Amino acid sequence: MKDNLHAMIRPHLASLAVFGLAALATPVSTLAQTPAPAAPAEPPAIRRWLDVQAVQAGLRYRWNKTSAEVVTADGIQWHGLTRGRLLFDAAGKYSVNMMASAGPTYVASWNDTGMGKGDFVGKFWMRHLFLSAAPVTGLELQVGGLGPNRGDVSENISYDMDGYLVGQRVTVRPTSGRITQLSGTIGHFGVAQPNVFRRLDDSFDYNYGQVLLGVRLTPRVTASVDYTHEDGRDILREALVIRTPAAAKVVTGVRFEAYQRVSDLERTGTNTFTGTPKGKGLNASVDLKFGKLTVNAGVMSVDRSYIPTVNGDRYGVGKRWYTIGTFPVTADMSLIWYHTKAFDNTFPVPVNHRFDLIVIVNPTARLKRAGIF
Repeated sequence: MKDNLHAMIRPHLASLAVFGLAALATPVSTLAQTPAPAAPAEPPAIRRWLDVQAVQAGLRYRWNKTSAEVVTADGIQWHGLTRGRLLFDAAGKYSVNMMASAGPTYVASWNDTGMGKGDFVGKFWMRHLFLSAAPVTGLELQVGGLGPNRGDVSENISYDMDGYLVGQRVTVRPTSGRITQLSGTIGHFGVAQPNVFRRLDDSFDYNYGQVLLGVRLTPRVTASVDYTHEDGRDILREALVIRTPAAAKVVTGVRFEAYQRVSDLERTGTNTFTGTPKGKGLNASVDLKFGKLTVNAGVMSVDRSYIPTVNGDRYGVGKRWYTIGTFPVTADMSLIWYHTKAFDNTFPVPVNHRFDLIVIVNPTARLKRAGIF
């Protein structure tokens, strides 16, 4: 019965999503006269102790087919995320930082709803939980469950935006000059457990280290380079990001990035080896703007031995092109599509052809203006 119902509604999912968004959008009336500005509201007392940075939720329709022509995803998922800080001092120099989200794995912050493939999943984990101290301007110390520092490298060829590790990080951000950050991280890297409370015991079981340098080459051009040791793999990553002048109406940015896995297999016996073979990959993309619609389009390659596959789950391994479109329906709501197609691969590709249609609601700014937090 469920399969028949899903087969009936699937062709109309895009139309239903657009119709629902139009119904939810609130029209704004044009006033005949501009009222006198109201006195600024007194911020709620809770802001002395709590800095809410994001509260968002979403639904998406996801469809995916492998290179073996097997449909592995065809249904609707739900998403939830909250991020914030508990402040020890009024200036916010010392804090406990938290990020919790839906999703069952390292690369997933979406759960199945039961509509389509898969049963309902209600997992919601605390993924990041760390202490942060900034005793002097330009210096930050962090310890606990952290997100990876990507610098200017995107999740396409580095770590999924939902990723995590446990350990310690020192970051220096000079207030002048070309260097934007110099960061060093040590800790434990693992992908099996999204719940940070089950990972904190590994904080001093070191298998991960990173040194990252970020620079500003011009006011509109930034770059980063890092060396990462990741559970027996040695990886170099580089990125260059160009933001065009405001006069450029359509093309707003360009990105070039690459990685090289420089470690290799180690012989453990006559015909046995351990480790991950050398490999490399790249990503090149352009940011476009058409009125309110923004589009990111690019081409990329991730080698077949990129194991475990910790880059963005919508990319995975292989050569592919992709587009991501974002349209703000209201101040709080956006409609997003993602589409990718792999090409010219000589090995199995789990994400060969994928399409997502996403609705994200983020009322954080509105709730802050209303004095809720």
